[in-house]
Amino acid sequence: MEKAALKILIIEADPAKEYLLETTIASCGLAASVRRAQGVEQAIAYLSGKGSFADRRGFPLPSVILLDLHLPDGPGVTVLEWLMEHGRALEAAVVVLCDSREEADVKRAAALRAHSYLVKPITPDGLCEKIQSVWPG
Repeated sequence: MEKAALKILIIEADPAKEYLLETTIASCGLAASVRRAQGVEQAIAYLSGKGSFADRRGFPLPSVILLDLHLPDGPGVTVLEWLMEHGRALEAAVVVLCDSREEADVKRAAALRAHSYLVKPITPDGLCEKIQSVWPG
């Protein structure tokens, strides 16, 4: 049986952090296509296939979402809430990336069915291991 292609959506507002995540993914040795969204609004448009994200060949549904909880246009949990409201039809594994070690943040992400929670700064090995653990590919 052919292995499914790994498609990653990075939801991060800081271009430098986006770049770091993307280069780390490349260093993992995973054959992944990576797309980006820079806030809650853009992420939901991407996931729902609206506007400029309507072409699924160019903007495929992700198998893994790397989600920063602190975005400029709202909290990242809004994306988790959207996924819950839409029946998690996407079935992407969500890895939350956050500066916070607060138990309330971790519990909130878990309650909204995030698959994993990584506290920044994230090590390359830690990110690679986390992606491999949530993506059965």
